[in-house]
Amino acid sequence: MIATYGVPETRSKRARGEASRQRILDAAAQIVGERGYEGTTTGSLGVSTGRSEFTKHPERMDRATAIFVDGLGAAAATSGVLTQLQGRIFALLYLRDGPLALEEIAAELEQSKSNVSVNIRGLVDWHLVRRTRVPGSRKDHYEAATDFWRVMQEIMERRFRWNVRQVLAAAGEAARAANEKTDGRRPFVTARLGALSAFFTAIDAGVGAFTQGKPLDPGSLKNVLPLASARERQRG
Repeated sequence: MIATYGVPETRSKRARGEASRQRILDAAAQIVGERGYEGTTTGSLGVSTGRSEFTKHPERMDRATAIFVDGLGAAAATSGVLTQLQGRIFALLYLRDGPLALEEIAAELEQSKSNVSVNIRGLVDWHLVRRTRVPGSRKDHYEAATDFWRVMQEIMERRFRWNVRQVLAAAGEAARAANEKTDGRRPFVTARLGALSAFFTAIDAGVGAFTQGKPLDPGSLKNVLPLASARERQRG
């Protein structure tokens, strides 16, 4: 029974999340077309997508907090890293001068406590939110992290760098397969794969230096920058 009802529910949640993300992208594209990038504010996105906290409850949330909650929710929804609700939870906590309990977060954002609990675990995992204790209370409370350097190191290492290394692994495997053949396409294919590998190897080195707080070795770019210079000379 649990498996039977669980799968459709999971698919339904995923579909709703994808639909919400698409609404944000469509709204952003429309506003950019009408007002340009400078006119594409987080407030305008919130109103266009029907997600503006200030529009819905001006008596409950001040305008600055509402704009921030709407804006970070929109940014998170299109980030590929966080969900829209995770962005909204972080924004709410970041502009609070004290930790909040799950019930308080759920009430502020009009979400179920269970939904907030699931999403906040991901924020804790990304080091965007910390679990803390409040004297006199048995409940877990949460506060936003302020060490953005640590947060970006975590995201770059665990998300972006993993993707870069997937590209490198695919290019390496494809190059080995290409070298097994002796047809006329091999030089072209291996050259293309070599150029791509050189570029992403440099990106990997840059991300690695960033996550370790070290300066980037200019030597890691020597196989990439000449390609860009050659293209610029051809255009000139």
